[in-house]
Amino acid sequence: LHSTSRRQRQMCIRDSPYTVQAQFAREKFILKKSLLILFYHFCISLEILILFLLYFLYPLLLFFLYR
Repeated sequence: LHSTSRRQRQMCIRDSPYTVQAQFAREKFILKKSLLILFYHFCISLEILILFLLYFLYPLLLFFLYR
């Protein structure tokens, strides 16, 4: 009887609206954090691409413009 009532209490606490709301807030925070990390990596990749283009294509452009 003791373990059953304890289990029921744990289930009530776990399924309470506050706990569900807290879990939703945690998942929302994790999602936002993940999206920020993805955006950061995208920006870094874009910066690397731009630097690559400037480093390799700019001299070629100058060569063809001033030959």
